[in-house]
Amino acid sequence: MNQRRTGALIALTGVAAMSAWPVFASVAQAASTPHYQMQKKAIVLNGKTVTQPYGFAYNNTMYMPIWYVMNTLEQLGIKSTWNHNVWNMTVPSSFSVDTSNIQVGTGQISLEINGKLMHKVNGIAAIDPSTGKPTTFIPIWYTQQLLERVGIDSPWDGTTWVLKNAVQPQPKLPANEVATWQFLQGVEKQFGVTPSSTGASKYDDIASSDSHWGIVQSAIAKGIYQPPSATHSGAYAAIDAKTADTILWNAFGLKNGAFQPGADPSDWANIVGLNPSGIQSTDLLTPQELTEIMSNLADNQQGFRVTGANSYQIDYPIEDEATATFTGATSSGKPFFPSNQDVQAAITNTYQFYDGMHLTNESGTWVLSIPSLSGTKWFSYTSTLGDVQYQLPGDSTWQSASTLDSRELQVSPTDQIRIRIPQDNGLTITMNQMLPDFGGTVTLGSLDIELGTGGPVVHRVDITQ
Repeated sequence: MNQRRTGALIALTGVAAMSAWPVFASVAQAASTPHYQMQKKAIVLNGKTVTQPYGFAYNNTMYMPIWYVMNTLEQLGIKSTWNHNVWNMTVPSSFSVDTSNIQVGTGQISLEINGKLMHKVNGIAAIDPSTGKPTTFIPIWYTQQLLERVGIDSPWDGTTWVLKNAVQPQPKLPANEVATWQFLQGVEKQFGVTPSSTGASKYDDIASSDSHWGIVQSAIAKGIYQPPSATHSGAYAAIDAKTADTILWNAFGLKNGAFQPGADPSDWANIVGLNPSGIQSTDLLTPQELTEIMSNLADNQQGFRVTGANSYQIDYPIEDEATATFTGATSSGKPFFPSNQDVQAAITNTYQFYDGMHLTNESGTWVLSIPSLSGTKWFSYTSTLGDVQYQLPGDSTWQSASTLDSRELQVSPTDQIRIRIPQDNGLTITMNQMLPDFGGTVTLGSLDIELGTGGPVVHRVDITQ
């Protein structure tokens, strides 16, 4: 559409109440009738004034510039073109267009919907006071008829033209399905996002006045949710696991999939433990699965999940691993992880290592069981203030070391190492990888685990510092 305000302009409906169809001057006739009483009018979209163009009354009909109307309709997803006195409105496929009882009429200007001629009208040439440029006006009454054919109510009171978004009625979902807005609501609650309904809805399936618009609008604005199209939000559609995983991925601000466990949202959500066990990406979520995902998300954010009385499983807190783990993972310009496969192996094993930790209270002694990592290129390093007390499988006594390096232990790959957590200062446990090509090692993750009044306190340590 021509963005200059020097093209066609459109007229709003007749002044107050009209009992008969108005008669309009042709463009040629208007040239000899240059004196029009211009007055500021208002165009309101979904309760918000979006523009205040000048209009005028002629032969009991109000006229306003089409440029302003075109731009307002664009906010409803309706695209406009003006070409050789033809105004064509292209509406989204989700709109239902009424093509019955078309009375084209006569005139120099053609009004079309999706390329189909609906009306012909005569226009008036005049100067737009806002731009000082000559423009063409046509009666708003015909525009109202066009919008009515696509389900948009647009009453005119002589001063204000009100457009209301055409929102398609949404079918009620079955009881075993979850709407997209419900999932977004849960995610925003977990991430501390306050829904904001600021701004008009441009979508055909949710109005600005909808009680769930703030949830959807905030998710879109923050990049958490990408609607199916520019005019359809999908807010009331049943959500599948793939869409849910993508929303979670976005909520964590993940960008580069190559550095995240699994490399894509669905595999990532399975590896980090957000998805219910056995769910497929094409499965529609059930209310029970929604509850489980939100519970898993809350557990991850606190760093553990409760597995029983005085029993916990560590849940490695999710971050963007591109920056949290792999920043600066080079030496003399040579990367520590030269292939995507190397990166995936490193980060996936890091999550699996920490997620494989279990904490229990054994008669007042808190014991952390950790995977041995024996027989792999990975190893753990445990430290605390004072000596680390640990126990190997089959031992009945506790051993002490200033620090505990799992490479120095005689254990099998399936064994767990038991470590006492000091009551006062907790433990720091790092996950590391041996790099024989570089003659050294690299840290892939670090956790502080302490004892709080209501259970463990888990903190993921920034290893980039």
